[in-house]
Amino acid sequence: MAKKIKKREEMYFGIHFDLHPKSRDTELGLDVAESMIEKLIKKTRPDYVQYDCKGHEGLTGYTSKVGWTSPGVKKDSLKMYRKVTKKHGVGLFVHYSGVFDAEAVKHHPEWARLDENGNDDGGHTSTFRGYVDQFMIPQLVEVAEKYDLDGAWIDGECWAVWPDWCPEAVDAWKNETGGKPAPTSQDEELWPQWMEFHRRQFRKYLAHYVDEMHARVPGFALTSAWAHSQFMPEPLSANLDFLSGDAAEPSRFPARILASYGKPWDLMAWGFHNEHFKYHTAHKSPEQLKLEAAFIISQGGGYEIYYQPTRRGRVSDWMIESIAEVSAFCRKRKAVSFQTETVPQIAVLLPSKAHKERAERIYTPRKHELTGARGMTEALLDLGYSVDVVAEFHLIGPTAYKLNDYQLLIIPECHTLDKEFVSAVKVYLKNGGKVLITGAETARLFKNQLGVTLKGKAKEELPFIDTGFIPAKLEGLWQSIGAGDAEIIGYRASNQDVRKNQQPAASFRKVGDGAIAGVYGPLGDYYLKKHSPHLRAFIGSIVKKLYPKPKIRMSAPPAVDMALRTKNGKLLIHLINTSTLYYSTAKPVYDFIPPVGPIELTLKQDSPPRSVEIAGESRFVETSFKKGKLRIKIDRIDLHAVVVVC
Repeated sequence: MAKKIKKREEMYFGIHFDLHPKSRDTELGLDVAESMIEKLIKKTRPDYVQYDCKGHEGLTGYTSKVGWTSPGVKKDSLKMYRKVTKKHGVGLFVHYSGVFDAEAVKHHPEWARLDENGNDDGGHTSTFRGYVDQFMIPQLVEVAEKYDLDGAWIDGECWAVWPDWCPEAVDAWKNETGGKPAPTSQDEELWPQWMEFHRRQFRKYLAHYVDEMHARVPGFALTSAWAHSQFMPEPLSANLDFLSGDAAEPSRFPARILASYGKPWDLMAWGFHNEHFKYHTAHKSPEQLKLEAAFIISQGGGYEIYYQPTRRGRVSDWMIESIAEVSAFCRKRKAVSFQTETVPQIAVLLPSKAHKERAERIYTPRKHELTGARGMTEALLDLGYSVDVVAEFHLIGPTAYKLNDYQLLIIPECHTLDKEFVSAVKVYLKNGGKVLITGAETARLFKNQLGVTLKGKAKEELPFIDTGFIPAKLEGLWQSIGAGDAEIIGYRASNQDVRKNQQPAASFRKVGDGAIAGVYGPLGDYYLKKHSPHLRAFIGSIVKKLYPKPKIRMSAPPAVDMALRTKNGKLLIHLINTSTLYYSTAKPVYDFIPPVGPIELTLKQDSPPRSVEIAGESRFVETSFKKGKLRIKIDRIDLHAVVVVC
């Protein structure tokens, strides 16, 4: 008798196989066998498997009556996967490429997205035209019903959307703007409005097919890859069943963004290192995949591994063993990892408005607007703080993440912010909040609160920061300031002899019951590039002045990430060994993570805890409680441990 299959929001660990069927394939599915799938399921114990259906080329890996099937299909792989997964109570989802569909464009040019010259690019469909209703939805219904699927992971979506000059798009634009011509260059005044016009259309497209699929195939769970992430930092707009994405690199930053939405979510780690999109350059070791899992599950999400079988569909024994080892690692931590909630400490702002205004594409992130947020997140984690990453709308909208819940707000390099958010920050400051502003352009948005005078325009500099020890270089766009009524707490100089020709680099000022500090150069951006320990010390000194009494202090090497979470009334302190995180691209794969320690945690508590335990790894733990402080000493962690305080 078949076992009951969980709902997607209850699924914790999964496997993703995609092949992107191609016209040159000749033997798809030849090595797929029920015995192989049985072995995979029994060894790895997944909650679900995602198998290939249709990739970016637009050809299917199953025989489709709606679309175009790869000539290489020799066996019905999905049929065998469905039979075995259903037997074991394992969900079966498909990988399906949406907007990105070269075959559909080839056969139906009337569905193509057109560039400013009226040409299609041979791969991208238009969200304004008939593709979604005439093809995509019917084909998804076909495969869902044919194989009794549990859902689909839609790829090639927000990141594959480009500005579209097809007649339908241009006509809709003119109707909306009173006949204004569609802009064709970023230099034109209406370009930001043109981009936002396309974002509204993508949201409409997404909500439409999700609702249609839910109506036509009840219980069919859907996500659109990277919707509501650093790619698409917007409030929820479609009835997606879960959020997800795939990441070639460790998900230290994107996991925190997905976690902020309050929706079921997971992230997929690539099982191989990708160099210039040459697949299978080097397969990652189980140890490396466990570390990538730790970043994700420590934020409350689910985890899946992306591997590519052979073109014949063979899942090799080594692949099964690797997945099984990582699965066991995750399962051991599920009770203290899955579906947890944050304990708010420090919020790093993801400047969504600024990102979108300077984006060259509809949703794909422009590095300039994200490096500041990512760099400040990594700096704070390296300093031993627990950090959430949130956009403006998370902190001022009807969500679980409230600005007043945070003791410190970091607003990294950006040129603009939502006006309502800026007003909320000013109130937050007066009521006792602490704010750190970084970047020349950001400083102009809060010049009155910072209390400094801004001298002239910002300009590129190559200064060194006086850290009190080894100078730290901080190259980039700088704003010169006068002290005004602020305290100068950091200086920069034109060379490493920082005693001479000093200029203010950082300021501090009390505002109402709160305080604000500013660093007038690209602090986050440059830290992300260099991860300089001297710059980290400089950042740490400013954070300590703003936030001298955190709920929890961690004394540990800078190779330990901490995340404070809670579940069922328990405080969960996730500790992750990041000692191999900054391997160079010349050595992207590793199989040994040296232990790190000792670690001492100091928590403010009104009364002694009932118990203190450590999950994930059994290491020596010593605890003591005195005068409202709980001290926890751990000799070391190997990879990921969770301290559970009741």
